[in-house]
Amino acid sequence: MTKRFFRQLMTDKVRYLLISGQATVLYGASTFSEDLDIWLDHEQNNVRRFLSALRKLRARYYKLTPPMTPACLRKGHGFHFVLTGRREADWYLDVMGRPPRVPGFVTAARRAVSMQTDWGLVPVLGLTDLVEIKKTQRLEDYAVISRLTLIALKTAILKPSRRNAVWAVRNVFSLAVLGEMIRSNPWVVKHMNCETGAIKTFARCVTQGRAVDSDLEQRVEIELLKRMLACQAADRQYWRGIIAALKDMRAQGSLMTEGKLV
Repeated sequence: MTKRFFRQLMTDKVRYLLISGQATVLYGASTFSEDLDIWLDHEQNNVRRFLSALRKLRARYYKLTPPMTPACLRKGHGFHFVLTGRREADWYLDVMGRPPRVPGFVTAARRAVSMQTDWGLVPVLGLTDLVEIKKTQRLEDYAVISRLTLIALKTAILKPSRRNAVWAVRNVFSLAVLGEMIRSNPWVVKHMNCETGAIKTFARCVTQGRAVDSDLEQRVEIELLKRMLACQAADRQYWRGIIAALKDMRAQGSLMTEGKLV
């Protein structure tokens, strides 16, 4: 069914990008993701083609899904569907028309990467944009972000520059990954003047081959934790208005009926 889904999107000329869990799997930053998440270009005709594709696949609405209107798409709501294959279990599709913390679809599509997968050639959100989307309230996403950042450096997606060095350091939330990044990319350390406190001291110790004591490690971990908590707080704030609107729609009975065919 997954292959049929992507083939149908191609046949119907639907513009989309693969995001979130499956995208991190394709980049090699995680090993498993249950659901499929896509970013749909919310241009009206594209949405119409997408809904037509879902009808051909006999997709059903899943829980807490608003109408797929231009207003709901622009507001950043999530749309949830379930599809059933002929010889496989149900699988779940989450769709967004405006994910948080990333530019518009046209800009993101220019930075996207076409990847050959078991489902065919799929447009995948660019790695740096994927990092921003993954800054959710889920604790496990920050280990994934750290691995994505390291992959961006190892594969030279990030070219040596002050801007990229700052981005890399600010998107690591693991002491072990931070140490590996500093040891493997001396150019990053050259541009760490913006850093202060324990992280800067830690970088200096690692590059000079000096021992890092447990007190310094603990202070670095506290700084990384503060960064993570700030990201989680920002994500909670982002979703507050969207969740409130969703509750209003549920109270008014305007959400799509769970289990109903699209």
